[in-house]
Amino acid sequence: RLWSVVYAKSHRLGTPLVLFSAACFAWLKYSTGDNVYLAATASCLAIIPFTVLLLERPNMVLFATAKEKANDHAAEFENNNVKQALGLWGSLNMIRAFFPLIGAALVLRSKAV
Repeated sequence: RLWSVVYAKSHRLGTPLVLFSAACFAWLKYSTGDNVYLAATASCLAIIPFTVLLLERPNMVLFATAKEKANDHAAEFENNNVKQALGLWGSLNMIRAFFPLIGAALVLRSKAV
């Protein structure tokens, strides 16, 4: 249950922020013609295929478990698959969080030179 709360809050906050960042970089590319902004846009939007390709399986396991345990007040799940899925989900989300940061770093690096 805790995972589903974290997932919902992250999705509600993170998705608009990433889309806004990508839109800003795309607008800068359009306005300036500088391809570094295109690279930054692509970096932000790379979250989508990353999520579809790598997070699909852990999400399936975790959503199914959250649905099963919706009325269960157990603090921990003993299911090894759930523990592995949570670990994988956490690790992949930490990696995924760097995509917009990489886009911003590309722009900052190109403008600092």
